[in-house]
Amino acid sequence: MKFIINMLIMTGLATMIANAASKDDLKDQKKRFGYGLGANYARNLKQNNLDVDLDMFLQGMRDFLSGESLMSDQEIQSTTKEVGDVVRAQRNAEQEKVAQKNAAEGESFLEANKTKEGVKTLGSGMQYKVVQTGEGPIPTASDKVRVHYKGTFIDGKEFDSSYKRKQPATFNVTGVIKGWTEALQLMKVGSKW
Repeated sequence: MKFIINMLIMTGLATMIANAASKDDLKDQKKRFGYGLGANYARNLKQNNLDVDLDMFLQGMRDFLSGESLMSDQEIQSTTKEVGDVVRAQRNAEQEKVAQKNAAEGESFLEANKTKEGVKTLGSGMQYKVVQTGEGPIPTASDKVRVHYKGTFIDGKEFDSSYKRKQPATFNVTGVIKGWTEALQLMKVGSKW
């Protein structure tokens, strides 16, 4: 009995070794194309968090290429559409979950921030704190402005900075996000908020 089990294990290992791809296999264009396409499909499945039966996936490829598919073209298209619908539904559910979390965190941040010394809240809900008041004119909606800025998330993590690039940015006043457009038309040139 022990001999049979060992023989089965050896046969299984030999099959795995024989079927294992190596870097040398990738020198052959046909094998490289096959491996690359397989890896790309696997990446897409993983990125979309799509659980499929790998044996049936491979069998579907083999059957279709041999002309013996278990599904008609219409069934394949219908299944592909169903997969797309499932992926979209999962993605939408995840985005909704993230959006709700972000909205709640944003509301909490604004509630806490408005109580800080010097923070002003406009009717739109935009909050700001004057760090330095400039002496120049106030830009209008038709103006272009040249500004230094630092963008941060509510946790303080920086996502963009003209200071780091050591180069101010030039924008149309109405060419930026709504809150920034509003703020720019309240700030005198030379101000820092």
